[in-house]
Amino acid sequence: MRFHAAEASLRKYANNYFHYHIAARVSAHPCPVNEHEVKFIYDNLQKVAPIEYFRFSKGSMGNPYGTQLKVIFSSGVTHLNPYDDINKVFLPEEFVSVPSTDSQYTEVLQFQQSQICNKLHSICAIPRHSYIQNLAGYLKGAEALPYKYQLIRNQSQFNNFSVSDSSVEQPFCIISAGEKKIDPKTCETFKESIRHNFEKFHKLQFAIDVGSDAVRQLTI
Repeated sequence: MRFHAAEASLRKYANNYFHYHIAARVSAHPCPVNEHEVKFIYDNLQKVAPIEYFRFSKGSMGNPYGTQLKVIFSSGVTHLNPYDDINKVFLPEEFVSVPSTDSQYTEVLQFQQSQICNKLHSICAIPRHSYIQNLAGYLKGAEALPYKYQLIRNQSQFNNFSVSDSSVEQPFCIISAGEKKIDPKTCETFKESIRHNFEKFHKLQFAIDVGSDAVRQLTI
């Protein structure tokens, strides 16, 4: 009886703990070829939000890593994006002070969770470590690496889209459309519609879900 009570209590704790976590299935094209490329992806995603689970699928034909990556992010403390000064990310007015009630804290977590998801979807690509490791100008911060791509077919809806260059301070290439806000689904549709240089970049496509059930499904 005590065992069942403890098990139920543990399950409830786990559900509460993971309620605002983010479960992301990421497709990385091409797949990483060594641990340095994996670490470079991990280190930079970790700058978006704290990572609690990170696993690449198994590769084939002598490559230890596949194209599929599973990541669990915590939204309890958020870094949002290596390119956004956290002080410039404005919380709604009611969140500016330290939350004093459970409901206020819940709203803060929901807001942060939403911000993290949007930031992840806006990431288009990251340089391959195997390519940039010999680029002295890039590593010294003197040169940026442009992300060159081609639309697979005529997609007029993406005419005003652009993707930022990568730099040592800001490795991720971020999707933007001027002042227009892009919804996450459109970001992923854009990524599906482009070809890029496999020698220089990993294209990162995200399928994101949130909450304890999503975390459970991701780790099965």
